[in-house]
Amino acid sequence: MAEKEAPKIRWELAWIGRKPVGAAAIVDKKVVAVVAFYDDADANRDGKVSTGEWLVSGWGTGELVTVANILATNPDLAEMDSEFFKNARQMFVRKAGGLVLEGIYAVYFSRGVGMGASSIAKVCTKNVIAQFALRKGTEKLAKEAFEAAVNPGMKKKK
Repeated sequence: MAEKEAPKIRWELAWIGRKPVGAAAIVDKKVVAVVAFYDDADANRDGKVSTGEWLVSGWGTGELVTVANILATNPDLAEMDSEFFKNARQMFVRKAGGLVLEGIYAVYFSRGVGMGASSIAKVCTKNVIAQFALRKGTEKLAKEAFEAAVNPGMKKKK
């Protein structure tokens, strides 16, 4: 019995300027995997995450989403695998939508919730540590309630 030959994998690189930032594996004219060469926190893509980069690392759309969207602009890939093109766009919209909601909470709700929670905690106890714990717990509950209200049916992240 003859062994079946393994499928050929073709790699398509994603570039930003002169630097490759990721790649897609293509098998039988379908994108089967997308990889990012850099960590999400490595904003300048130098291979190292500095303290400043680490501090602001949650603010971007993510390297995988970036790589997928760069590859989705390749007309050959878009023609070859239209499903990948659609999925790349959906990944971006989901990630960007989450960032917009984070911004809305931070700008419109976070400060007021924190001030209200501080006032409640001061009335409940004179212990500074207990006040801090009450405030943080209340802030966390308020944020979870906001997320549940804007994303009904979404599972809680662990």
